[in-house]
Amino acid sequence: MEDHGRLLNQLELVVLEKGLQPGDKLPPERELAGQMLVSRNTLRGLLRTLEAQGLVTIKPGSGTFLRSRLAGIAHLHRSSRQAAADQIKAAFLFLPPILGKALQTISVPRINDLQAGNIALSQAMCDGDPLRVWSEIALFFRLIAQETENYFLVKTVEQMFSVDPSFVDHFFQTDRDILEDIFAGHVSILQALRERNAGRISSLTGQYLLSICRALEAGNKFSVWESVSHRSHGEDAHE
Repeated sequence: MEDHGRLLNQLELVVLEKGLQPGDKLPPERELAGQMLVSRNTLRGLLRTLEAQGLVTIKPGSGTFLRSRLAGIAHLHRSSRQAAADQIKAAFLFLPPILGKALQTISVPRINDLQAGNIALSQAMCDGDPLRVWSEIALFFRLIAQETENYFLVKTVEQMFSVDPSFVDHFFQTDRDILEDIFAGHVSILQALRERNAGRISSLTGQYLLSICRALEAGNKFSVWESVSHRSHGEDAHE
């Protein structure tokens, strides 16, 4: 697996050399992969991750378009372990209230979008494609956050689910039961949103994130949850 930070640096150089701005189309996949000296599969994985972060938009049949400036983003890259711990911790803190706020105004069309997303998630799981699974998970929660009509909450959710592709690549080195728990969590959260059941959202989200921790740590040689807890205790000690 290519180093994520190096890939970001390479892509940033291409964007700067071509003077691309938000809204502009990236070069065709074959050309861009050649300029970055990577395989097309590696490039696709990177672009899917950037799409989950809200930095690009992938339009099948049309190409990939910049949504935001990439300048300096590589310098924000951190180790996958530290990033995962930080992001899971942030998710436990902020995701339940964000979903609670979205629940108040969520529309029927958005509920239908989420239902379609769950079908796509199920298919990605059946196909054994970890990057597609993670992209569908990120999209599910980004769509919910958009119902808050708060730009900063949407960006917060995007950052929560923007992890190093090399970390997610091990997603399926885990028990099938864990993946089924994750999918069941999506179904339960969607049902609570449909019923506007604020009382269930917080507990369901917590249970769901525990399943995500179990899945992420199964193929990586450290405990996401222990890392989150350790960092939390360390930060508390310095307050």
